[in-house]
Amino acid sequence: RKGGLGAGQTPQSQIEPPAPSAPSFQQKVHDEFLKELHDYARKELGVEISNIRINDLRIASDALANNIAKEAIKIAEQEAEYRMLQKEADIRTVRANNIALETKIKAQAQADEKMILIQADNDATIAKAKANAEAVEISAKADKHAKILAHEAAATGILTRAKAEKDARVLHGEGDEKYAKMVSATTLGSRLAELAVQKDTLKGLGKVAYVPGLPTLLKNTDFVVTPKDL
Repeated sequence: RKGGLGAGQTPQSQIEPPAPSAPSFQQKVHDEFLKELHDYARKELGVEISNIRINDLRIASDALANNIAKEAIKIAEQEAEYRMLQKEADIRTVRANNIALETKIKAQAQADEKMILIQADNDATIAKAKANAEAVEISAKADKHAKILAHEAAATGILTRAKAEKDARVLHGEGDEKYAKMVSATTLGSRLAELAVQKDTLKGLGKVAYVPGLPTLLKNTDFVVTPKDL
C-alpha cells in the first residue's frame, strides 16, 4: 500500500515504542521488516510506506527459526539479568543514600544536642550570676536598713533616756523643794532634817567614838590645836 507523510512527520517504523519490558519475537520481526521495507521503498522506489500489518508470521527454515528462538531467549535472559542488576544497583544506591541520610541526621541531632546543652549551661550560668547579684543587692539593702534601724533605735534610746533623766531631775527638784518647805514649816521637821544629814554623813563608817565636850570646843572659833598640844 502506498501513501505519504506530512511535513515534519516520521514513519511509524522510526517512532520508538515505549520500550516494552519483554517485546515478542513477532513484534521484533515486524519492526525490523517494516524498517527495511520502508528504507528500500523510499530509496529505490521513492515511495513512503506508513504501515504494514502482519497477521501471521512464519519462518520457512526450521534452523533459522531455532536460531532466532535461541537468540530471542538469550536476549530476553540478558535483558532480565540487566534489569535485575539495574534493580540491585538501584537498591544499593537507595541503601547508600539512606545510610548517608541517617548518618547526616544523627550528626545533626548530635550537633543540636550539643548546642542545646551549651545553651542550657549558658542560661544556667547567667541565671546563677543574676541570682548572686540579686542576693548581694538584697543583702546590702538589708544591711543598710538594719543600720538605719539601729541608728534610729539608738537615737530614740538617747532621747528617751535624756527625757527620763530630765523628768527625774524635775521630779527630784520638785521633791527637794517640797521637802524644804515641809522642814522649814515646823521645829520637828527641822530636827528631822538635821538627823538625816547626820545619817548621810555617818554612812560608810565602821565605828563612831563620842568625845564629851567636843561639840563645845568646835563651836569656839578661837580655840586652835597645834602639834605641840597633842
